[in-house]
Amino acid sequence: MKGAVERIIESCTQIETENGPVAIDKEMEEEIHANVEALAEQGLRVLALAHRPWTGSGSGEAVREEVEKDMILQGLV
Repeated sequence: MKGAVERIIESCTQIETENGPVAIDKEMEEEIHANVEALAEQGLRVLALAHRPWTGSGSGEAVREEVEKDMILQGLV
């Protein structure tokens, strides 16, 4: 999943770190937003990337609300 940081963060419960995924708490969310602001001040457009393991069968149509939840934030681009 990729897109606007605010939209992606709403769907994330964890962030990927060098030690594996950790829960996103208020402090971590503030740090993410500070990084976004620092990049935006340089005139850069900032997107967030997130993923989660797919547990669906691959048959039938996926429901967006079910797919885009409990994501793991990978980082900012």
